[in-house]
Amino acid sequence: RCPCCGDPVSRVMVAGRYAYFCPFCQE
Repeated sequence: RCPCCGDPVSRVMVAGRYAYFCPFCQE
């Protein structure tokens, strides 16, 4: 879940590591 808003988000690869991406919070 998104640490910013708590919505379920997709886990995506960023710079060779996994990060959570929230389309609302951009985090």
